[in-house]
Amino acid sequence: MSALFKKHFWAVNLTAIAALAWSTSATVNTMVGAELFVVPDPPSIQADGEPGSLASKDLGRIPADLGAAATLEERKVFDLRPPPEGEDTEGADMEAEESETEVDATGQLEESELPIELVGTFVSEEEGGSMATLSVSGENKLGWVGTDLLDGQATLAAIAPRHIVIREGSSLKVVRLWTEKAAAGKPGRGGSGRKATSARGAARSSSSRAKPSTATKSKPPGKKDFSKGVKKTGPYDYQIDRGMLDEQLQDLSKLGSQARVVPNYRNGKYEGFKLVGVRPGSLYRSIGVRSGDVIKSVNGKAIDSPNKALELFEQLKASSSIQLEIERRGQPKQLNYAIQ
Repeated sequence: MSALFKKHFWAVNLTAIAALAWSTSATVNTMVGAELFVVPDPPSIQADGEPGSLASKDLGRIPADLGAAATLEERKVFDLRPPPEGEDTEGADMEAEESETEVDATGQLEESELPIELVGTFVSEEEGGSMATLSVSGENKLGWVGTDLLDGQATLAAIAPRHIVIREGSSLKVVRLWTEKAAAGKPGRGGSGRKATSARGAARSSSSRAKPSTATKSKPPGKKDFSKGVKKTGPYDYQIDRGMLDEQLQDLSKLGSQARVVPNYRNGKYEGFKLVGVRPGSLYRSIGVRSGDVIKSVNGKAIDSPNKALELFEQLKASSSIQLEIERRGQPKQLNYAIQ
């Protein structure tokens, strides 16, 4: 073993020499680098932006000890200086106060006093897709955001699931569903209202005890049979009774419960509306409309905006014939209706 070690001892010497050479070179490199590398003095900062200054060359972050705070203040980067003395700021304050929305003592929007009632709403995630069924001066209408009501006295500003916000002049008012109004009640009638309610409840309970058979015999009304008012005269031709149609158009809330109306967008543009969830036995099914159909035009007029759909709906109330251009499973079709 010792003979083998003596024979290859030269390898040990070679390793030691290599380690010594590496250590010596690293030491020399460190010393030379320390002598050659000198940290330059920072350049002077000139806030006036003269040529050749650091500010004009935009060299990046300015050290804190070079007057950066004074430079920022002089250039008004954050506009923190107060307005000059004597500047009139009352006008701006008055404009801000005038633009504030009127609220009641609870911080809520005030109820509108206009003859506008909310019958139902449809809220869509798509911009401009939400709509509301309104009763304006006793007449049912559909409205979208931006729809003018009562000859411009109010404008529909926002649609929520259980209320709408309308703009009356420079103020915002709220119109709630009739169910919300009944639940909330009117302020200032707490005591008398509770007494009247309890009295009516007692009267109803006494009458129900006196006539139990009448309550048990009452039955909910049956579904409307639309087949009696609609007659199919061809593959896509229908004859509709005028009286039945007018009756349905008077109650848009029931008509809206038979299917969901969804705005149809293609390449970011409004192209009609789609009917989803059309129920069997509904008026839509009776006149040949199926779930998934896209209504693209009425009587040759394209539906390219929610307001255009509302205008066409108002015109159809007095029409004697209607042609609907629809898209069903990607194929165009035309439905023809004769109203008599």
